[in-house]
Amino acid sequence: MSREVRDARSGKHASERQLKMLFAPIKIGKLELKNRIIMPPMIERLATDGTPNDAVREFYAARARGGLALIVLTPGIVDISMASPIQLGIYDDGFIPGFRQFTDLIHSCGARMGIQLMHLGRQCGEIQGYKPVAPSPIPLTPKDEVPRELTTGEIEGLVEKFAEAARRARDAGFDMVELHGCHGYLLSSFLSPLTNRRNDRYGGSVANRARFVVEIVRLIKERAGRDFPVSVRMNGSDYMPGGTTVDMARETARLLVEAGADMIGVSGGAYGSYPVIVPPYDQPRGCNVPLAAAIKEAVRIPVSVAGRLDDPFVADGVLVGGRRT
Repeated sequence: MSREVRDARSGKHASERQLKMLFAPIKIGKLELKNRIIMPPMIERLATDGTPNDAVREFYAARARGGLALIVLTPGIVDISMASPIQLGIYDDGFIPGFRQFTDLIHSCGARMGIQLMHLGRQCGEIQGYKPVAPSPIPLTPKDEVPRELTTGEIEGLVEKFAEAARRARDAGFDMVELHGCHGYLLSSFLSPLTNRRNDRYGGSVANRARFVVEIVRLIKERAGRDFPVSVRMNGSDYMPGGTTVDMARETARLLVEAGADMIGVSGGAYGSYPVIVPPYDQPRGCNVPLAAAIKEAVRIPVSVAGRLDDPFVADGVLVGGRRT
């Protein structure tokens, strides 16, 4: 029996058969998805000890039962220096058994599951004892601590940590990983000329600023397997003077595809910019779609997008013709 979906604009219900592409299957690399509805990562603040407790598991299981094709789990922290009880850790093999139970649950509910891999960089929030690091010693605001500039050796070490986190994700039953390369966190801050002022091989040109993320993608493919899908979620624009532009993002996306990325996720903004990283209701539906459309023109892999796509008919229209509303 066909399910019904609700048009948020009219309040009317309609069969999913009236939607042309939203419920069509798609592949990310060799990973088959039953439809094109993805739950993007969010910090739901339900964890209490850095592991998926009952509240975390049931939160995502309910959404898997609702028909999502893919859930990308809240960011998994790749470095013990950033350990926080409210964020999930994936920096040690000890996390694998708990995650295996979690992925088994989500699979039994009918969805695929990925996990986003994250390093906070200079945006460390309330993590006690964590000392912020960044590509360049530029604080988030004049009131914030100046981050320490990473050495090339430390960058190479972080490439290894991301790859090992991906290997753990594979061993724990996740169907894919996604790199958190947006919103001003560490990978994003390397990509942006606003925060990356380095003059070594990790700074300067778009290709050099992308080198850190490119090296991570390549090593994940070596460590976790060529068939293990890797997505990179990145800013189509920082929405800040001197920051990442859509033309830069297009060039970066091409480099990531050459490195082996299987999907590009598009978002926008950073702390201090507007529209903010979680678009409020004064923004149009599909506010990041123009950025995603521009990036899709530059690559031949799936491109996902989030940002006020809270109506199935709007989402279907984006898939069919790139419409914003």
